[in-house]
Amino acid sequence: MTATVVRCFIAVEIEGPARGEVIRLERQLQAAAPAWQGKVSWVAEENVHLTLVFLGAVETARLDPLQLELTRRLKGWRPFEVATTSPGTFPQRGPPKVLWLGVADPRPDLLEVQHATAAACRDLELGEERRPFHAHLTAGRVRERSGANQLASAWRSLVSQPQPQRVAGVSLMSSETRPSGARYTRLQFIPLGKAPWP
Repeated sequence: MTATVVRCFIAVEIEGPARGEVIRLERQLQAAAPAWQGKVSWVAEENVHLTLVFLGAVETARLDPLQLELTRRLKGWRPFEVATTSPGTFPQRGPPKVLWLGVADPRPDLLEVQHATAAACRDLELGEERRPFHAHLTAGRVRERSGANQLASAWRSLVSQPQPQRVAGVSLMSSETRPSGARYTRLQFIPLGKAPWP
């Protein structure tokens, strides 16, 4: 019997002013550079999130043990606040592929929560994120290399006002690709300590 699998990742769900700032910047660039329409796959407002660990395809039977392990590792934490910073791009060298808005983690609570989340996944043999963690909110993915450097320069030149985001827990999310775009669905929410469920 074939096991059911789901493509998933663990993230901080973004809402309110922080999510609104991503969308504002997207629209600002779209209005300033209409020639680039169609060259960027913009992230929909409801899909804005901060990825902690990307898991890929996971058997559904392994999701509950993952939730239990994350709950165990995160129960000692208290909710905290981060804030958006400036627009940037990935990779740092070569043609840009991702447009993003940075996230400041002053204490750094977010980094430690990410480390705990990654350790839980690693201990359950659910994969390991090989890239260094860089807190950001993806705004768009560049589809074409032609003019991409100019596009990235215009994105990085946008002025962003810092916006707060409360982190009360992490969410296990599923990712489904549809003709209309990506659809993300929360499968489980793991609160930090005694944070209320959203």
